[in-house]
Amino acid sequence: MIKGALEPEIDESLPLKEQYKKAHLCAEILSINNEELSRAVINNEEACNLLFDFLDSRKLNHVIVNFYMKIFSQIISRFPDQVFPRMKESQFLIHCMRNMNHSAVMELLYRIVSGLSNVEEQDHIKQVSIN
Repeated sequence: MIKGALEPEIDESLPLKEQYKKAHLCAEILSINNEELSRAVINNEEACNLLFDFLDSRKLNHVIVNFYMKIFSQIISRFPDQVFPRMKESQFLIHCMRNMNHSAVMELLYRIVSGLSNVEEQDHIKQVSIN
């Protein structure tokens, strides 16, 4: 389902509104407030790899990045203790900084920083953004 949301097969012969319909539905399902669904995503290595590498590995557009922001926001709000260490290990924050031209990436960073309660985690985010 996460591939359906973030790596949709686009039929350009369809009207623009229809091209992302299935991806939108997948993103909506993945971003609902459901702990079991979020747990299934965070416990699936392939899904996690896609989430953490998404901003680095492909040509992005504002529609797909918005889907990504909704999904990632839900996952990190449910499982911050599992997500944050992986963020620190990966190049996730650097990839976010490189894609700040997408408003959804800026919103995602805002949600991450505003949701952090640990001072060490806040300092790590600040340090990455300075470098």
